[in-house]
Formats: sequence, C-alpha cells, structure tokens
Amino acid sequence: MAKKIVARDIKEGHPLDMASSTDMYYANVGNKLLKEALGLHVSWSLSPTELHDVVVKVVLYFEDIICDGGLWRAFVNKHQELYGKPLPFYDVEGEYFADEPHVEDIRLLIWDALSGQNLGEIVHPEEDVIMDLADVFYEVLEAEFENAPINEDMKRYYEEAAFMDDFVQMRYALQWLFANCYITRHEQNEEYFIEYHDSLTKMFQMDEEDNRAIYASTNQVIFKAKIGMLALLPQEWLALLMEANGNSHHAETLRAVEFRDYQVFLLDRYDDQTIRLKSMDDEILSIRKEGYGHFNTDTLKDVEGCVASFVRYKGEWQPNGMTSWGQYGKSFEEGKEKWARYRSGFSEKNFKKIMKKTGGSPLVYLHDGEEVRRFMMDGIGIPKHLMQPSRLDDEKEIVAWVPNCDDGPFFSFGSTSAICDPRNPFYVKDEKGEDSLELIVDPELSEDTMARYLIEHGMVPDASFDDRRGKERGKQLAQENLDFIARSFRRSYY
Repeated sequence: MAKKIVARDIKEGHPLDMASSTDMYYANVGNKLLKEALGLHVSWSLSPTELHDVVVKVVLYFEDIICDGGLWRAFVNKHQELYGKPLPFYDVEGEYFADEPHVEDIRLLIWDALSGQNLGEIVHPEEDVIMDLADVFYEVLEAEFENAPINEDMKRYYEEAAFMDDFVQMRYALQWLFANCYITRHEQNEEYFIEYHDSLTKMFQMDEEDNRAIYASTNQVIFKAKIGMLALLPQEWLALLMEANGNSHHAETLRAVEFRDYQVFLLDRYDDQTIRLKSMDDEILSIRKEGYGHFNTDTLKDVEGCVASFVRYKGEWQPNGMTSWGQYGKSFEEGKEKWARYRSGFSEKNFKKIMKKTGGSPLVYLHDGEEVRRFMMDGIGIPKHLMQPSRLDDEKEIVAWVPNCDDGPFFSFGSTSAICDPRNPFYVKDEKGEDSLELIVDPELSEDTMARYLIEHGMVPDASFDDRRGKERGKQLAQENLDFIARSFRRSYY
C-alpha cells in the first residue's frame, strides 16, 4: 500500500523547504489522487514508492499552475522555443494555457517519473499505466481547479526573487532545483552527485562522510549537471523561472554566470581587499577578501596557491565550496603541463587527412580491433610503441566519432548497425527500432555531440518505441521527438 500523502511531502518540494498554509490542502488532493490510482488495476504495476512519487509530482505541478509559480510555464516556453509545440508526444486540442491543468501535462509528468525510477529503461509515453492514471488524475484536478487556494508564499518567493541579491541565497535556489523541484529532480541527479562526490573526495583525500566534502560536492554539481527533461543547467532553469515571473533582468544575470571547477590556482598577489589568482590557462581571477568571511590575509605569506572552485556572479568571482591553501607551486606547473597535453588532442594535419578520407564525415567505420589500432597509428598519429592493449581489441563493427582534433576519438560498438549512413557497411534495418533508440539515449553508445549529429542528419530513421498497438505509432512518437528523448534520458550527458 502506498504511503499517505502528508503536508511534509508538499513542503519538501518547495524552495528552502518552505512551509505554507496551503500544504495540507494539496496533501489532501494528493490523497484523492492516490485513492483513484489504487482503484485502477494498472497501478498494481507500480511499487508503493513509485506510486507515491508519481502522485507527489502531479500534486506539486497542480500547486505550481494554481499560483502560476512559473515552473511549468518555464518548461512549456522552452519546449515551444526548441520544438515549436508546447509538449512532446501528446497533441493538445485547442489553445494551450500553461496555468490550467491538461491531461497531456499529467501524462508527461508520469512518463518522466517512471523514466526516472527505472534508469536506462525506455518507457513508452502511451503505456496503459500512464494513460489511465493521467485520466483519473485529471478528473480530480479539474474538479478542484476553481477552488484550489494559491500558495502566496511561493508566488511571492518567485516574484520578489530576493534571493538574487546574494550569491549564497541564489545558490540555495539552484540546490532546490537540483534536488527537490518537481520538474527537475531525478534519480540521475543523485547518480551524478555520487559520481562527482567520489572523485572530489579522492582529490582531497577526504572521507565520503565528511561534511566539508558533501558541502563542496553540493556546490559544484549545481553548476555542472544538466537537469530536467530539457537537460539544462540549474542556472538556466532558474533564468527561465525568472522570465516566467517578469524578472528578465535576473534572467540576464543568471545567464552571465561563469563557473570554474576545482583546479590548482597560483597565488599572483594580494592586499587587504583583494586576492589575485592565476588559473592553469593563465586566466587572472580577482576575489574580494570578504568572500572568505573573516579570512586573515597574513596566512597567505607562506603559501603558493590553492585548490579551489569559483563562480562569477554579478561580475565578481566568489569562492564556491571549500578552498585548500598550501604549497601548490609544483602542482600548478605539473597540472598546467597536463592541462596543455589534455587539450592538445591530435594534429590538425592528421584530422584533415581523416576528413579527406571520409568525405568530411566525423564518423569512421572500423571492422575490428586491428583496424582500430591502425586508425590510431595512421589516422590519429600515435606511435606504435605507445599503443596499449584495449577493450576494443576483441570487438567487431566499431565506429569512431572524430568531430575535431581538439579531443581524442570516441569509439562506439554494439549499436553501430543502427546508423543509417551510405558509408556504414554494418547498417542493418532495425525492425523493432529499439537499438536505434538506445544509440541516442545511452552515453556509453554515443558521445553527446555524436548523438546530436545522428539526429540532425537523419541517421536513426528506424528509432521507435516498442509499441504493441502498431509499429507506426511507436515510430511516429520517437521520430517526432528524438532530440527531446535524447535530452530527457541523457541529461548531464546531452
């Protein structure tokens, strides 16, 4: 049995965990939805936790459109801008109003919830459980619509946007979008955090449970991870939310934000007011001393630099997370050398040779591991004595993605036969369409720019949802929404 919806479920979806007088009302609406869901036998396919999460997501959407908070409006506006229609998958009859409930909205929210609960599983947007739940949920919301109370606290928070006056408060809004907002929270966000946190604790040689490491990771991922069905940075979502509330000047501020991830910085010079640091690509960052609180610059007399992250907000660089000061001069020079090597890729001369051979295509088709080795030596220019054993040695039907000479090639195998390209000797018509769809949603099968290239050049014409009601409908839904599907499943890897 799914858990009853309580006021805390509503409160936890608000910015700053904000409690509002309307929380109990929306919790009661949630329980009405839950009751209707339990009366449908399709709901039995969901676990109690899955059903609970779906209901909370739909209730928070309802609260949002009632107060016209702008979250749903922001999504619809951006989707309209990208694709020329308010929603993916579902056609809306008549004029669409973002401040009114639509059964199509609810279907999409349920689809997103189920896709998030089953990472990697491609859920058909017209599954019975989605369509049937959306129908009964819509009836409840439609009946409540005229009398539902406006959450004035939340509306005021968005409209006044006082948090934009202060970097730390603005950062709290980004943290909410990453972790708790109904339209952007997702299991993939948590996976991204865990992955980044693991790398950061290794960098600083800290325990994973150390609160300082958790604090640092939290403040990094909100400037790095792409979230929500449209795969946007949290600051981009917040900018859209500001625009939806008439705060276009705040949106411009957010779009001007710059982020520098953790790296070694060399101490250039400092005085009582300002600390100047040099990055590994020779960028100079000036940080006001007050950004470090009660920091005593006398402690800098015996240090060479720091490991730190910074964010440029409203024209000023702000420390972002913890900073480690010390004797980093040697580390800086070594890091700078590695940075240069990493960014060097391979020669432009070799890249031009590859492009000439492929007729300008960034896709290089290779039959086996032996051809990969020859390509790396003759095409990329790696000396034979530097070639190491590779996981590709025993693979067949491989494609190398080489869009430029700044980075090394990305190799894909397993779904190469799904690429419909006259140059691809491995292409086989994908009757089910599942391999083609996997190719564009799985970051292990295609790098982000490769997935977009395949979509833009019509190279996955077989991509289709598995549809027992007929292949044509499944193919139509996929082909008309390929880029959206890629965004929604890849998120940070789009």
